Amino acid sequence: MKFPFITLLLLSSVFSQAQINTSEKRIEIDLKDGYFNEKIHELDSAGFLITSAEGKPNKTTNTLRFQYYSIDLELLDEQHFDIPKGYIQNAEFRKGTSYSQLYSSVKGQFFILNYDTKSRKLVRISGKADKKLSGPLGLNAISYFATTKDYAYFILNAWRRKYLFTFDLKTKTVKSSRIAVKGVKTKKLVIESPTLDTSMLYVPLIHYKPRKKPTSYLIEFDVKGELLTTTPLDKKVTKRYFNTTVSPLPNKDILMSGITGRDARFGSTAMYITTTVDETVQNTQYYNYADLPNFYDNRPGGTKRRVTFIQWIFSKFGHDVTYYYQMTEPQIIPCGDNYIYITEFFVPTYGMAATVRVEKGKRETTIRRVFKGNQYTHALVAKITKQGEMIWSQCIEMNPETKPYYKKQFLNILEQNEEFVHLFYADVEKIYELKIDFNGEILSNQVVGKIDGLLADDQVKLSYADIDYWFDQHFISYGAQRIKNTKDKSVKRRRTVIYVNKIGMGK
Repeated sequence: MKFPFITLLLLSSVFSQAQINTSEKRIEIDLKDGYFNEKIHELDSAGFLITSAEGKPNKTTNTLRFQYYSIDLELLDEQHFDIPKGYIQNAEFRKGTSYSQLYSSVKGQFFILNYDTKSRKLVRISGKADKKLSGPLGLNAISYFATTKDYAYFILNAWRRKYLFTFDLKTKTVKSSRIAVKGVKTKKLVIESPTLDTSMLYVPLIHYKPRKKPTSYLIEFDVKGELLTTTPLDKKVTKRYFNTTVSPLPNKDILMSGITGRDARFGSTAMYITTTVDETVQNTQYYNYADLPNFYDNRPGGTKRRVTFIQWIFSKFGHDVTYYYQMTEPQIIPCGDNYIYITEFFVPTYGMAATVRVEKGKRETTIRRVFKGNQYTHALVAKITKQGEMIWSQCIEMNPETKPYYKKQFLNILEQNEEFVHLFYADVEKIYELKIDFNGEILSNQVVGKIDGLLADDQVKLSYADIDYWFDQHFISYGAQRIKNTKDKSVKRRRTVIYVNKIGMGK
């Protein structure tokens, strides 16, 4: 397999407020090397890992390949692992410089596969859970997986069974804790987005009730998997809210936020924020989308006049206007006695696809609705108090061409001080800058760089791209390309490759 390194020219763009240099280094990896399903996992300043499987996509895979690269895009290590018969991969987890995978069998046996960037070793740690994990549903119902230095956590989220498994990586012992609420049937509980802090695991729950307002709960476990508290979140609340995410705050407090509406699947009318102060849950603060400044300016086709008319019609029937917005998990920045709250809004998009089936010599075409990715529209930057009350807020337009099929965080904090927060996000071939001070004034909102990375005579016939924040002031851009080049003798005339670009930002 070849690794042609391409040294690229320094690109620079001069703007009225800042001069940002965009420099790139690129490697290419031949796609026709007997492996498939290549995935790239950023490991902060330790580099990145490429995982792939040997064979062909339509056949059973038994061997995995792990390739470890430095931040200079140099191959440092390659490891291979044979998956034991009867095991399937349930989940993977990446944070900082660590990467882990979880595998389990129908008999309740499992193992954690860790790649250590320091020792450059692939370590397998095996364990066995009780019968709660066994069976076909146990294999397909792992909804959460995370690891720390000492423990691994995974949640079984089957219809009638919901358990937290805490696996001690040193003693190889497993503790199972039931996720339940007294007096509520397990099958009526829905687990939302668990959050692992340094000393706590938070698990938000919703209890669905037919034709009634669902009840929300927050369950807290310690690092050893012991149940600490079960707290109802909406005893005094008349609205329904969904998609609760938990953000740890200083002094063991937390911030909870999400969306409100009839049902999270059918859109939302507002967002909500609540916090704990001295570990006591505060009153929930609701913020209708209609009250957020510049909200309609960032909604496709949502002019103020048009939306005001729609609101008037809905109000005649006693309803709020419903929007199909979802939110990303917020980023929280301490700001004196208050916090800066940053989140991004997106809309799930759908299309129609045809499936042709031949049965008894007759062709039948079925039209079905398919998910086409999440369209991000804008970000919300707000200053809130410890009680979750907004002091000010700004809605900032986002219009990335990429429509990810998962909940992705585009915005990244590259700089913050006592006066402002400096944000960047990248998409396809552009890098966007957003700078806002702590009084709510937008100091900068513009394109500050362009990404290319190809040779001058490269002609791209087919391309797939993704770009993520990597470390410090660097992004990593990667994907697949089919390239034709008839002039440069240093590369193949025609090549189908995985490419990786290192993109540095510096003033």
